[in-house]
Amino acid sequence: MANYTASARSNKFRVKDIAALEAAMPPEIEVYVESLPDRRVSLLVNDCDSGSWPSAIYDEATDDWIDWDVETAVAPHLEDGEWCVVKEVGAEKLRYLIGYATAFNNKGEMHTIDLDDIFKLLPDSVSTCAY
Repeated sequence: MANYTASARSNKFRVKDIAALEAAMPPEIEVYVESLPDRRVSLLVNDCDSGSWPSAIYDEATDDWIDWDVETAVAPHLEDGEWCVVKEVGAEKLRYLIGYATAFNNKGEMHTIDLDDIFKLLPDSVSTCAY
């Protein structure tokens, strides 16, 4: 989407090793240490271009873009029993307003909700388009 701007962050969660998680993150994602010594962190997207969670990262070694997703990168670092919840809200002016949250753990369990899920609860006659 052209002119799309977003904000994205996670909840607070515990990881096995903060340094290992930091090494697994691309530069546009900050690992913010919330509390020590329990290794509780959150993730903040500092991408000034869009503010979205990246879907690809540039690999200098291959001089190419590679597919990337936060769930695959973070899940192995989560302590057992912890859930990471990544959220994003964004807009292309007032034409598109989006928001979603995805929760995942280190066992491969994942749940996603989207703002547009509200339409699944309404009669088919309700318009899903805001434009």
